[in-house]
Amino acid sequence: MKKQRETIITKQLLPLALILVFAAGLLPFFIVSLFNHPAPWDDYSVALLIKEHGYWGFYSYFLQHWNGRYVSTLLQGLNPLAFDNFDAFRFVPMVFMGGFIAACCYFMHRLWLKQLTFRWLIAISLGYCAIFFAYVRSAVELWYWYSSAVVYATAFIAVWVLLGVAAPLLRGEILTQKETIIAAILALLLPGISEAVAISVLAFFGIMGLTAWFLTDIQAQRQQRTLQWLTIAACLGMGLLLYGLLGGTQARINIHSESFQWQRVVTGLLMQLPIFASWAANSTLWIFTLLCVPLLSRLMYRLPATHFLRLPPLPMAALIVAVIFAAVFPYYWVTGFIYIFVRIENIAFFWFLFFWFANVACWVGYLQQKWQLRWGKIPAYAVVVLLATSMVKLYSPNTKIGVAWLTLLNGDAVRYDKDHQERYKRIAAHKKAHPQDTLLLPPIDTHMELLMFEELTENPEHKVSNKDFAKYFGISAVKVQ
Repeated sequence: MKKQRETIITKQLLPLALILVFAAGLLPFFIVSLFNHPAPWDDYSVALLIKEHGYWGFYSYFLQHWNGRYVSTLLQGLNPLAFDNFDAFRFVPMVFMGGFIAACCYFMHRLWLKQLTFRWLIAISLGYCAIFFAYVRSAVELWYWYSSAVVYATAFIAVWVLLGVAAPLLRGEILTQKETIIAAILALLLPGISEAVAISVLAFFGIMGLTAWFLTDIQAQRQQRTLQWLTIAACLGMGLLLYGLLGGTQARINIHSESFQWQRVVTGLLMQLPIFASWAANSTLWIFTLLCVPLLSRLMYRLPATHFLRLPPLPMAALIVAVIFAAVFPYYWVTGFIYIFVRIENIAFFWFLFFWFANVACWVGYLQQKWQLRWGKIPAYAVVVLLATSMVKLYSPNTKIGVAWLTLLNGDAVRYDKDHQERYKRIAAHKKAHPQDTLLLPPIDTHMELLMFEELTENPEHKVSNKDFAKYFGISAVKVQ
């Protein structure tokens, strides 16, 4: 009777409860997007370029004058503002967030192919995404700012799909010919979405290829696995080469080339060490680590001991340092910046969380294999208690999940939307009565941490914000008080 009760809790009630808890954590991010508005920086400027040059003319212009992202620029041209559709602009973040979650589910399904029930698959995927959403460095630039989201959110989705296709390699198996071709195509396209994300993925596949060579015992498998890892890495390199040869990339590099100094590479490294240390020392991640060990043990009790990446825990832990410091941060060192944009920290956190998850799974398998530990027999109610205590932290105001809920409950989202609607009404009235005069607008008083907002300046001649904003709405000039 006790065993039957444990089975019901483990296979039915526990995963269902986790799905509800994690879904509740993700829900406010979708609701907040309904209050999203374009930012004066970039969103309006890009929309004007699309209106001026047309879709393909804009695509050609961007590739020649701004950057060589030959895939994400196709999505830039679909900016709803170019079609005067503000309603669609609100729903775009939902597409990015939904795509990220769906792609993560695809990866988990491919990783544990036919070994997880549907409920557990959804529970683990939503739990992973909830932690990512709660602690990602900048949710604003990842989901809600269109000009950034079409690059970075799309790239993360593509990475999940690529990792899903390559999941047999992560399990220590060999890809089929079809899987290899699909992975190669995705690898060629990824640099055209985001070169920064592609560089980090190149480091991952390159390092994993070398690791597979040294840690695979069977000679034939060693050669095949290593060749497939490095084939995907080579395709990423070819895509990056194509990106670099396009005129827009050259133009963008020239903007920062004069400021490049080798001393900044060292300075940048030293400046980023505290960031990495703060992640490693984050108490919440340690709490979740302790909670995930018994939880994953339940799932992996019937799985091969070294099911995830087939690496011992210590080499697995070292990979995070190699990938992040060898690929992510140097991207902006070589462009001459002495700091890291938060959207680049998002990339680093993506890999940090991925390896954190991988390390937990590796330790579970390692302890089961070496010490014959059977943590899968930990009572289900004990796991429930542990997970319940973690929810207090996950939903705290210090996390972005807590911020998202507070934004909705305290009325900030409604006030933010109301302020913008009032601004649009003023613009419409001014355009109708005095289109040749400079419009003086009151500032937006309500600011939200989760939504992208850059206020107009007091200078009506400011090109990127004021002038493009005024031109988009068809008025002579605009400034804030």
